[in-house]
Amino acid sequence: MPTLKLTLDGKVYESDIADLMKVTIRQAKAIKSNTGMTIVEWGSRMDNIGDPDILTIMMYLFRSQAGEKVDWSEMDDLPVETILRGFELVPDPEPSSDATLDALSPTSDLDSGDPLPDDSGAPAELAPAVG
Repeated sequence: MPTLKLTLDGKVYESDIADLMKVTIRQAKAIKSNTGMTIVEWGSRMDNIGDPDILTIMMYLFRSQAGEKVDWSEMDDLPVETILRGFELVPDPEPSSDATLDALSPTSDLDSGDPLPDDSGAPAELAPAVG
C-alpha cells in the first residue's frame, strides 16, 4: 500500500494509508465535533484534498497518531499552500525482477510440501498401492 508523507514545520509524518485509516473512537469524535463529518463522510471525501476540513483532518490524524496533543484551532492558522506542498504520496516499491521471475516460475508452487498426485488425481498418500 502506498505511503503518505506530510512535512510540517520541518517535521515529517509518515504513514501507510491503511494505518492512517485506523481511527480510534476518540479521534472519530474529535473529527465529528470539529468538522461535523463522520468517518464515513470523511472517507468518501478524502480525495478532495482542497477541502479545508479534509486538510485539517489529515493533519490531525498524522499528528495525533504520532502521539502529539493536537489543538484544532492552531491548525486553522497554517497556510493552505504550506500544507498542500507538505503532502507526498510515495508509491509501493516495484518488486525486483528476480521476485517477478520467481512468481512466474512453473516450479514456484512445488515448494508447498503437499504430496503430488499420481495419474488418478488422488494425493500420493491416498493413491492405491501399485505392486
